[in-house]
Amino acid sequence: MFKNFDRFWSKKRKIVFNPGDMTNRSVLGPAMEIDNKTDAEKYFKDYVSWMMSKYKIPSREDAEDRAVANLKGYSMFYDEKIFKRMNRVFGKCFNGYYDRYAG
Repeated sequence: MFKNFDRFWSKKRKIVFNPGDMTNRSVLGPAMEIDNKTDAEKYFKDYVSWMMSKYKIPSREDAEDRAVANLKGYSMFYDEKIFKRMNRVFGKCFNGYYDRYAG
């Protein structure tokens, strides 16, 4: 009866970066539901800033590289449709062994 409750609820709430209990699901999971570039840019900016402060990463470029790698890797646990949407809304080039989905 409630098997799709999480999916239904997530569509009704505003998606913002909130590390919560700092699990992959709480940090990266909401990003998998983003479907427009504006929200993706805000989420990515907040995620990179959080990574810089949490892990003491001195360079923004290094933090962005790690954030992209984390988002790419986590999106691979979902289906091809979500992976392609992530590539579209975040505008990051997925390369290497991710190429099978990036096309």
